[in-house]
Amino acid sequence: MQRMNQSLWAAALSTGNGALLFLLPEIGMGRLLHMPTSVPMLYSLLVAYILLVFTIIYFWQASKTNIDPAILFFCALGKAGAFVIAMTLWLTNHIAGTVFAAMFLDGVFAAYWLLYLWQHRRSKH
Repeated sequence: MQRMNQSLWAAALSTGNGALLFLLPEIGMGRLLHMPTSVPMLYSLLVAYILLVFTIIYFWQASKTNIDPAILFFCALGKAGAFVIAMTLWLTNHIAGTVFAAMFLDGVFAAYWLLYLWQHRRSKH
């Protein structure tokens, strides 16, 4: 359980950083990752907001002693979706490899959480 909480803390921190990257892609890490800077503000604000909501959910779940499996599954779906989208965009040369590398951890979190849920479900039966 402690590793699960640690993974949720780490996901919260990385997702919070991602929200900042989408909100302000032209400064700091956004430049190093070659984030596109000519994005309409509506899209960058919406993506940053969604990432902030996920950040709050990860922090909330990490602070609990009993993690809600349904919420963790929803979080894993979000991470898996982000990973698949980033990989597809990278493979089709629509984003820089540095952006995909930064989002690779989303796939790791998704796989870890889904494996945890699968093992948790099997142990209850």
